[in-house]
Amino acid sequence: MQRKNEVLNLIINFVKAINEGTFKDNNYQINSPRYLLNQILRQIQLPESNYFISERAKQKWLELSKENIKNYYYQKHVLCENNNPVIVKCFKSNSNNFAKKELVNGNKFVYKDVFHDEHMIPIDIIIKKLCEFYLSGQLNYNNVEQTINNIYICKMLKEEDRNIKIKYNRPFELEKVIQNIYLPAGIKIEKL
Repeated sequence: MQRKNEVLNLIINFVKAINEGTFKDNNYQINSPRYLLNQILRQIQLPESNYFISERAKQKWLELSKENIKNYYYQKHVLCENNNPVIVKCFKSNSNNFAKKELVNGNKFVYKDVFHDEHMIPIDIIIKKLCEFYLSGQLNYNNVEQTINNIYICKMLKEEDRNIKIKYNRPFELEKVIQNIYLPAGIKIEKL
């Protein structure tokens, strides 16, 4: 008998809904299970060992702040703590265009305008792997845990993210992503 785990049960139910159509009972229906599972997987609290940072992002962050970069993401505002001017490239949304901005102590910027939290193995590949387990009749706690343990985040400069050529069709192996995708894009990483 499998142990009770609400998070894994939720993931399993969404994988089933992706493959069977939708969540539905006599009174209610939930649409877009793939989209919803994608969002759920992005919210999983990962262990420290699943976080990386690029050398350039680490260097820029140390110029800007004494805070831990792990505590920053998406729309959070970052306070520059350097008395000397620090030049950053600020991007808007998914655009490749940027504006150089000079920051000094007391200036703020939005984290995602300068930095990017990149899923090293894309969430769509994680979902595909989970669906393969479902289709083979092997969707269980152990396989779900092993799969979601392959969610890795690399904090990098947004300009580094723009240099990555292969965004979606990546291997399901972290080392191959590092060697075949990050290094050719000039991105060197280390554990956060």
